[in-house]
Amino acid sequence: MRRVPGLGKLYAAAGAQSTVEYALVGALVVIAAAGALTLLGGEITSVFSRITNTLSGAAPSAH
Repeated sequence: MRRVPGLGKLYAAAGAQSTVEYALVGALVVIAAAGALTLLGGEITSVFSRITNTLSGAAPSAH
């Protein structure tokens, strides 16, 4: 089998391109998650507060 000169460089470039694409997708996911938490942060806090208050009222007293 004959080796094609420069083919190794092509494979290396394709691998680097995939790495950059994965990094960009990862960065987009992080930005989207941060945005969602920023927008929903107050609502999440409110839900947990209501759950805590409900559970505190339902728990028997320790006296």
